[in-house]
Amino acid sequence: MSTRISRRQALSYGAALAAGTSVGCASGPEGTAPEADQQTEALQGDRRVVRGRRRHPRGYVVEVRHPGAVVGGIVQDTPVRRMMARGMQLLSGEADEAAAWRAFFAPGDRVGIKVNPTGYPQVISQIETVAAIVRGLNLAGVPNGQIVVFDRYQDSLDLVGYPAKLPPGIRYAFAAAAYTTEQTGTEGYDPQTFVDLPRVYPGDDASDPRKRRSSLCRVVSEQVDKVVNVPTLKDHTSAGITMALKNMTYGLVNNVARTHAAPDNWTRDFVPAIASMPMLRQKVVLHIADALVGCYDGGPSPDHPNFSPFTYGALMFAVDPVAMDRIGWTILDAKRKTMGLPPLDQCGRLLVDKGYEPFDRRQPDHVLTAGAAGLGIADLARIRHHVVSLT
Repeated sequence: MSTRISRRQALSYGAALAAGTSVGCASGPEGTAPEADQQTEALQGDRRVVRGRRRHPRGYVVEVRHPGAVVGGIVQDTPVRRMMARGMQLLSGEADEAAAWRAFFAPGDRVGIKVNPTGYPQVISQIETVAAIVRGLNLAGVPNGQIVVFDRYQDSLDLVGYPAKLPPGIRYAFAAAAYTTEQTGTEGYDPQTFVDLPRVYPGDDASDPRKRRSSLCRVVSEQVDKVVNVPTLKDHTSAGITMALKNMTYGLVNNVARTHAAPDNWTRDFVPAIASMPMLRQKVVLHIADALVGCYDGGPSPDHPNFSPFTYGALMFAVDPVAMDRIGWTILDAKRKTMGLPPLDQCGRLLVDKGYEPFDRRQPDHVLTAGAAGLGIADLARIRHHVVSLT
């Protein structure tokens, strides 16, 4: 199955969705190198040297690896903290770690950290990663009382136990108490900030606005000024890949189950529609993907019989969620190839035959439709993937 988007599709998405060309931190020069930049750095204590760096907001993805980040399945705090510092320096172009965080955040900001706990206990926004982000926000002058760790569902958030393991004073929030099948309840969501789409959950009344609308959670619309999106690197049975785009769309609005109620699947249309919401484009300023432990098949959660976690040992940084996900897609496809599995955009039917999956095909091409909508760079030839290995 081809992963290309036609010119007509690109024009239709661009016309249908909100104007603008980026999500998060404004505009800047686009990366042009098609290959990954490889770099190995030996660290001496906590010293970092960055000279002559340019900011690359769109089409620029920084990947920082460390062989000691995950040892025996356990995430290690010190390597993660060093990876976080280096990634932020490279993304911002600042030589000083505190200055790197100040490039995105100021002392008066109320900052939300959107975690992903769905793959608990292995494939999650790791506590060590979130702790390193909190430390960085503190360096920028943001106190813990102005930091909110949140997810859509309280029950998912509670599983991980962030409050017991993160610094005191941080707030925790959620939009809904627990997962529900249809997900059209509006408590915890802002009825004034929504996207109205004509397709509804099977059997629902399309004339009812509540069934057509997906509203933004109040945590984002009312409680925070900026959001750090902390997705994981996972295969997904309908979306193909769940990373930055899915965590900031499906993870922040209600009424999402309608998009993948068997046998229908319209993830490729839903993602760019939600990601184009002006408030999301304004507030989600930074994406830090937790790829320490990923999942290459059977995602997004361990209740799938094929759930397949693997240690990747990296953090990824971008202000362009489309470019980040396009790189994540290549990483998952490479891992799947080594395991004898088809690429994400060519699988689905095999699992249908086994009775595990309700769709003919997964839709990782939501990354391409988001790119066609002007939400970031999806063309691999235009993405600069800067890989750094720490030792």
